[in-house]
Amino acid sequence: MAQNAIHVSRDKIRFNLLNDNDDYFDKENEVFRIFVQTIQDGLSNNNNMIADATHLNLASRQKLLSKLNLENVKVIAVYFRVPLKTCLCRNEMRNGRAKVPEDVVMKFWNLLTYPNLEVETNINECII
Repeated sequence: MAQNAIHVSRDKIRFNLLNDNDDYFDKENEVFRIFVQTIQDGLSNNNNMIADATHLNLASRQKLLSKLNLENVKVIAVYFRVPLKTCLCRNEMRNGRAKVPEDVVMKFWNLLTYPNLEVETNINECII
């Protein structure tokens, strides 16, 4: 983790908001609002921030980045190239809400695109 960075996990926010009978995405609007606001508050206070979420593709990354004031902010995308088999094995070790249905893991893995700095001009650097 980056030195002196504040880690903001979208899943952690989600799991703190959901009740036992809620579906996984029941409070997604509130989750995203808190995720964005927490990151923006940290950036406004000149903190290094880690936005921890899948950010599956260009659209999902831009959904977040377009909501933030990135003036004088260096955005570094970190992309983890992990084989599907490893993702499925790691998912099997999860319990409860944290465990993702296998078909969803496979669908997401197939849709995943790494950041393209030529297109995603609000990202300054990409670490793969």
